[in-house]
Amino acid sequence: MRRGVFYRWVRGGVYGAVIGCSCFALRAAEPGAYFNFDAGVNLPQETEVTLTIPGLGSAQGDLEFDPGFRFGLEGGYRFTEMVGLGLETGFIYNELKSADTRLMHVPILANLVFRFENSATVVPFVGVGAGGTVSMIEGGGDSDSDVVPAWQGLAGLQFKLSDALSAGITYKYLGINGPEFEDDGGGVVEFDTIHNHSILASLNWSF
Repeated sequence: MRRGVFYRWVRGGVYGAVIGCSCFALRAAEPGAYFNFDAGVNLPQETEVTLTIPGLGSAQGDLEFDPGFRFGLEGGYRFTEMVGLGLETGFIYNELKSADTRLMHVPILANLVFRFENSATVVPFVGVGAGGTVSMIEGGGDSDSDVVPAWQGLAGLQFKLSDALSAGITYKYLGINGPEFEDDGGGVVEFDTIHNHSILASLNWSF
């Protein structure tokens, strides 16, 4: 009899633990503010450029980039468990192959992010963004900047570390709409659309 009571207590404890864990796992991110930081590698595609030199005309060619880096900061608000809106900025840096020239961007983007909450600790998400970049070039003793439109797509996974903290991995595509730069001699370099691909590690805090 005592043995049966003991087993019933053990069985009840196991069931209670399972139910408790399940409730914890099912707990989704609540509406509220969030902050995100990410950093990683940036890989631009080969980009066509047009060089115009006063008195000599124009010529076209393709530029290749070495792998560079990107980091970003985003603050936003989650309106529901699934939908959030954030404002992102950061810094992107790449060097041209076979040239002492650096291309940099400071994005300013509004991101609409959709999270797919579930009972697991892994949360997939996708998003789209739009805004612009401050694009800068340095090389050969010259530098210039331009402000152009930009757009973004993103997708990734977040791994819940606690109710408020998640770590994740994110892929971001950033399109930058043809910045133009002028050197001290009056020459103009016009880029075609710059297609950036970034793989980033991230930390996300919910408040």
